[in-house]
Parts: sequence; structure tokens; C-alpha cells
Amino acid sequence: MKKVLSVVLAFALLAACLPVWGQSIESVNIYVNNDPMPDGTGMIIDDCTMCGVRTVSESFGCRVDWDEAMQKATIYSPDGADACGMVIGSRTAYYLNGSTSEMTGAPVLLNDTTMVPIRAISEFLGKTLIWDSVTSTAFIDSPEAYAAVTSADWYISEAAVRPVFARADAYLAAGQLYEAQAELDTIDVTALTSDAAAEVAAKKAEVAAQIQNYDEQTVKKVVYARAGKFSYVDVHSEPDWSSPVIFTVPFDNAVGFVSDVGNGFARIEYNGSFGYLEKSYLKDNPPSTFVTKVLYVANVNEAAYIRSAPAEGASIVATIPIDSAVGYIEDLGDFYRVECQGNYGYMYSRYLTDREPSRNVTRVLYVTGVAEAASLRKAPSADSSVIVNVPLNGAVGYIGDYGDFYRVEYQGKYGYILVRYLTDKKPATNVSKVLYVTNVKESASLRTAPSDSASVVADVPLNGAVGYIEDYGDFYRVEYQGKYGYMKVMYLTDAAPPPPVTDNSSGFVYYTPSGTRYHKSLLCPTLDNSRTVYFTDVSHAQAMGLGQCQVCKNYSN
Repeated sequence: MKKVLSVVLAFALLAACLPVWGQSIESVNIYVNNDPMPDGTGMIIDDCTMCGVRTVSESFGCRVDWDEAMQKATIYSPDGADACGMVIGSRTAYYLNGSTSEMTGAPVLLNDTTMVPIRAISEFLGKTLIWDSVTSTAFIDSPEAYAAVTSADWYISEAAVRPVFARADAYLAAGQLYEAQAELDTIDVTALTSDAAAEVAAKKAEVAAQIQNYDEQTVKKVVYARAGKFSYVDVHSEPDWSSPVIFTVPFDNAVGFVSDVGNGFARIEYNGSFGYLEKSYLKDNPPSTFVTKVLYVANVNEAAYIRSAPAEGASIVATIPIDSAVGYIEDLGDFYRVECQGNYGYMYSRYLTDREPSRNVTRVLYVTGVAEAASLRKAPSADSSVIVNVPLNGAVGYIGDYGDFYRVEYQGKYGYILVRYLTDKKPATNVSKVLYVTNVKESASLRTAPSDSASVVADVPLNGAVGYIEDYGDFYRVEYQGKYGYMKVMYLTDAAPPPPVTDNSSGFVYYTPSGTRYHKSLLCPTLDNSRTVYFTDVSHAQAMGLGQCQVCKNYSN
């Protein structure tokens, strides 16, 4: 905006004049006797209006002396009757009559020029001083110049605008953009000069740009992306569905709400990026974590997933085994928002029930119809993982029906076994006859199931007696010394072994697998050593029906 007699000091000059401790400096205009002083005569230094002591004083016919040693300037009145001394760095003014006064600022040296408070000179010389803040001008005994300046159209415009600008700037500094805009709107631009009106328009445009930037880049509140059955929401480059998608926001994530831009869209910020998102996908409240009831995982093969969003393709937060408890939070159609062991997310509602899995055993069932064992599984499915194998005839506790499966308990473990492998008929333990182990070298195996691969319960020695219970095809179910199991039919006979043959010999004897004689010594010449040789005691050999070798009976090595 136009100013009268604006004074601009070169930056190099100011830099050269700055004291080492640093001061704020602003140039001002000065009129003396209605005449303008040269550029650089006036300055505001640290909020005190200063002037060059020699230029202003000599304009009123005064003499100025400088004492280098004392760094003191002395102003003598035109008639020499009075004098005022001012020392660099001191606010005290010294007068010829011995009195002193306190000045508004301390004199300073700038570029070899002594700058002193302009008010101190005016008061010493008895001159009228008028300060005009609109033009930053000091009028000393200059009423005509002051009247000419303040009556001009441009001045009237500036006087009307400057205070408003000052208040608007204060609002801007405080971040109150809309208040600054309202302050500028109070100016009647029709009463201003074209230059003043142009400056007001420029100021309004500056504030409007700041407001637009604030509206477009400043987050006003935090909201949350929640988009029905989608695991994320699309953010567009413009508030229009046809505009490109520039990034996505995962379901439930917090975003910064910037402004409502109409057309059903809001401008948002996410991780430092800005874009436009449909307002219906934004919720003020964060996702709830308040659990209202307990549900249980059901109707799954083995486990159900907690996902990050109510969508099939959303990432998996946690895997929850069947029968496990989860905390219900809210209903989102096909999904429930749930919590389990500190994990929050979404699970298909069809995999949850409010029926707690029972642990109440009502009767005992027994494993049947299997070669060796039935599998206790985690879920009522043949594809589910095996918890443990329950052996044939093993007892389990029945809990409830699950289609082709029963929920059961076995040795403290809960799971599911196929119905066809369970019966309420307790395995028989009644022995109806005695059988004896035969056709084996040393012993026959009592197994947990009627299978050659079943585990061995005990080894029953040759001619050992077992209790017959029932047939299982190639196996008999038998009892041996309080143990129940299965033994191959071919290794059992109901013929009792022959009584021991009396023999005076003692100690170990030897025989071959097909031999009919036992020998007291491996050195017997009639013993065929090319075949496998077994050794036993005399009574065992005799029980096997082996006769004593007459050749080695008295043989001595």
C-alpha cells in the first residue's frame, strides 16, 4: 500500500550497524519544520523511536559536540543557554543546570551515527512531537505536513485498514483462521482507494488460501473405517466413485476426518496420505471391546478362524479350536465380532453357539469293530486331528450325539469317536476253558488287539496256560495272569502238555530244532552242529518229548 515518504534502509547498512548483542530495527520517517529528513535519520530500535542526533538537532539550529572518550553527545540550545548530554548505552540525560531525566531508550551507535530517543530531543528543545503509527512517521513541529498526510484519501483508507489487519494477523498467529476471515470481512472496500482495496483483496485471498489448506490438510477428528462385508475400503483421488483408487484402509482402522466435501464423500487422512472416502464407511466410535456373552465354537471340522474383518478373504487373526469359548461383542450379519485370549476380530456366526460343550458322562461305552484301536478326534469328522487312540475294548464315557460321532471322554481327554466303533456291551471276561501255548520255540505274544501288529501285553511261555474267553477269527480273546488280550489260535491247544520225564541228569542240555534227542554236551559226535542249536534244562527237554542221547549220556569232555 502507498505510504508517504517511505524510508528503506539497505540490508547491508543495517547489518553493519547492528550491535553485537542483537536488536530489532525498523526504519521510520521524520518531519522537522514540515520538511522530511533524509533516509536513515529515523529508526525504531527495540521499540524505541530513535533519530540521528546531529541531523535533527542541527535542523533546529543547535550545536552538537561529541566526546569520544566518554562516548557522549551534547546538544546545545540555539542560544547556548542550555545543553543536554546523552551517553551511549545509558538512559540518563544530563542537563547544564545539573538536573537529569530518564529517557525512553538508551542511545546507540549505528554506522558511526549516534542514534538517540527522538522524544528526548523534542522535549529538550520544547518542540511538539506527533507520532503517526499508520505511516510510522514522527512529526516534529510539522503541523502542516501532518495535516497534509492525514487528510489524503490513501491515508484515510490505510487508517481504516491497518487496525483490522493487525487484529486479523493476531487471529492468524493464534491459528484462528475463520476469526481472521470474519475480521477482514468487516472492512468496507467501497470506501477505500483502489490500492487499499487491492491490498484488502490480497489479504482476504491469503487467509482464504490458509483456510482451504486447513480444510484440506488438517484432521478435525478421528473416525473408523467400517465397510460392511469388506475387509478394506477404497480411498479415491476425487469425491467420485469413478475416480482412481489411490490407497485402501483396512477394516476397523482409524483415519483422520478432514472435511465433508458433499456427494456422499469425506476427505480423510490415513498414514500421511489424503483422499476421499464414502461417508457411510466412516464411524465415529471405535470398534467395541465390550463382551456381553460367551459363545462356543461348533459345526466345524476342527477349528474356526477369527479374521481381521467380517469377510471371507480377510486375514486370520487367530485359530480357535472346536468347543473353545469366545466372547461375543456385536452382530454384523453373517459375522460376529468376538474376543478370544486377547484377540479381537470377526468369526462366522454359523460356527458359534451359546450351547456349552457338555462334559457330563452319562454311560460307559466300549471300543469295538476295530483291528486294534479307535481314534479319539478333535472334531466330529474323519478328517479331524487325532487326540489319542483308544484300544479295542477300551472304555470311554459317553457325553452326547453328533451325527455319525459320539462326544466322549477318555482318560481326561474330550473328543469324538465314530458311533460304529462303540458299543455299550462290556467286553467278556468270563473264562470258559483252559488252553496251552504250543507250536512256538519259547513263547507266544498276548496282544492288545486281534492283529499281528498290535502291541504286546505279555509273552506267555511254551506250555503256559491261558483262559479262553471268545473267538476273534484267527485270534482268541484270553486271560493270562490277570491280563486280557488276544493270542493267535495256531499257538493254542486244549491238550495239556505231557508230565515231566524223570531223568537223573542235570544241568543244561542241547538240541536241534528237528532233533528227537537232547544232548548233555555240544561236543557230542552225533549232534549236527550245522543246524541251529538250542539249549534248555532237562525237564523242559523232556516235556517237549525229546529223548536223551545215549552216545553222549556218559560223554565227558
